[in-house]
Amino acid sequence: MRNLRIYFRILGAHLRSTLEYEADFWIMVVAGVLFQVLNLLFLSAVFSHVPAINGFSYAECVLISGLYAIIAGLSPLFLEGMWNLSWRVNQGQLDYPLVRPAAVPAQVMGSMIGLHGFGDLLIGGAMVGWALTHVEVAWSGATILIALILFLSAAAIHLSLITMFNLITFWIPGPHPFFAIAMHNVEDMVRYPITIYGLAVRAAFTVLVPFAFVTYFPVAWLLGKSYSWMGLLTPLVALYCLWLARAIFRRGLLRYDSAGH
Repeated sequence: MRNLRIYFRILGAHLRSTLEYEADFWIMVVAGVLFQVLNLLFLSAVFSHVPAINGFSYAECVLISGLYAIIAGLSPLFLEGMWNLSWRVNQGQLDYPLVRPAAVPAQVMGSMIGLHGFGDLLIGGAMVGWALTHVEVAWSGATILIALILFLSAAAIHLSLITMFNLITFWIPGPHPFFAIAMHNVEDMVRYPITIYGLAVRAAFTVLVPFAFVTYFPVAWLLGKSYSWMGLLTPLVALYCLWLARAIFRRGLLRYDSAGH
């Protein structure tokens, strides 16, 4: 809890400093909005030629895409500092967090904030809200509770994966997070139902790197689609990813030897 308080205080300080530049704030928010609007326009263009994609209607695909927009929007707001880890390691700037009386992950993760995440959350929330009024879901108290748990678990998986991808810099050093960027672009594929991809891709997104648990399986459970039972495994996958990210972070710090060595 102490580390969590430290993390939010650091993040809050960076948010306040960033908000001092009002024009920058609105530019970043609009950038996030435009990016998600372009994705929605692309999806709409596809459905202007076909009635469904592998059994998924337009509203159902908007739900998947909107859910990913919300979860992806959490990354720049709460984890933007991880994208700067490669530069910190390369320049020896990780020395400062190591000698401070606070957890290194809390200091690194809260060291930056990406305001375009607000735009992602805005459009993603609008997409999910619209989609839920156009899909058939048997709502109940239990359904709402489980859906909330699955959403939080999916967000935890995404943030854990982003962390792990950036931690590769301890083993593949360099000033830029090329591996993390590449894997983040691959994860963009889960904006659409994974059933449209081949067996090898579906297996990789389920077992090797659990991208499918970020969007498809939780939504499949909610809509009663194929493999919907897999959605209930999302909390277990989230716990595993959180544990693995923590273990890799601790192992990576043991490899850090500052600059000039």
